[in-house]
Amino acid sequence: MTATKNGEDYNIQQCPLTGECPAAGESFINVMRTLKSAYRTTPIGLKRDQGKLKKIPEPTRMVQEDDYMLLIPRGDQESGLEDYFGTEEGVLIG
Repeated sequence: MTATKNGEDYNIQQCPLTGECPAAGESFINVMRTLKSAYRTTPIGLKRDQGKLKKIPEPTRMVQEDDYMLLIPRGDQESGLEDYFGTEEGVLIG
């Protein structure tokens, strides 16, 4: 797998949710709708600190600060996602 080479490529990324991220406190389905409509990005997983990765979490699962969200963003949307999440793409260790 490689990083995006142009705006039409897709990639898999993981982003930590900061306190500035409007997704914190929202349901997974609401975050999915926002990301798909505003950023052409599909969330595919959610990892909570000290928890297991939830691949395609249940729609009502609440997204929290310090969660990691796994995404498939379109290359030309990556900078907008950094603004939305309040951080750059992160690396989940453990």
